[in-house]
Amino acid sequence: MRSSCAAVAAITLGAACGGKGAAPAGTPAVAVGNQDPTAADPATPCPDDAALEAALRREWELEGPAKFELVCAAGRFGDDGTRGFLVDAYVEQETGDPDEPTSERGGLAILSADLSRSLMLSELTDMGWFQREALHNTWSAYDLDHDGRDEAIAVEHGDRHGELTDALVVYGIAEDGIEELGRIELAYDNAPAIDPDDPDGTGPLACDSTWRFVPHGGVDAVEVVTTYSEGAPWVDDEGTTGPCPGAGTHLFVLGDGGFAE
Repeated sequence: MRSSCAAVAAITLGAACGGKGAAPAGTPAVAVGNQDPTAADPATPCPDDAALEAALRREWELEGPAKFELVCAAGRFGDDGTRGFLVDAYVEQETGDPDEPTSERGGLAILSADLSRSLMLSELTDMGWFQREALHNTWSAYDLDHDGRDEAIAVEHGDRHGELTDALVVYGIAEDGIEELGRIELAYDNAPAIDPDDPDGTGPLACDSTWRFVPHGGVDAVEVVTTYSEGAPWVDDEGTTGPCPGAGTHLFVLGDGGFAE
């Protein structure tokens, strides 16, 4: 399945149950890293992993050997639009306990541009292998509401018992974590979950979407174009269309209650 251009709650990574690692097909209207289109200087790229690891060790007060897996996105994450780096981290360490010889923890940090301090730091929390797969997700930054501070933009790749999904998720940033502001389901494919020996089982259903940010009423909205290659969308009792938006072009605007058309 192909999809456009993840996930942590205020803690980290737990929202994604698996990962396809699908390559993004959609492209934001401005550069990932979210430089202001009117700014003269481009967004600073993420530092190398060694520099990020050193900063994270300091902020989380980690001691001893550790294995890191990191995903980084640059953006204007400070209250006043200060630039920094969002880092989604998996940390594996030996415990010395023969019953549980290693600890696997995940956390989210936003580091200042010079890596001297954290603008936001979650706790490191225990995580399972399926949560670690969230590191295949894609992170970027974009100022949807034009308030001078970026939102964190994630594309979550999920594998729910063979049902492959992609979702575009927007998070707001606070000092102790991030909060989901809105979600758009982009893609779905149930082919791996279909039992060919069960003629009465679920039939094939597959949808895919491309997306981009577009100006709309003083803010930016998300334009989504959805197609169905197998089956047709359904509508639940609350009027929500799934597993993707209906076929065609949609304009989603982020409000207090999430995205709405």
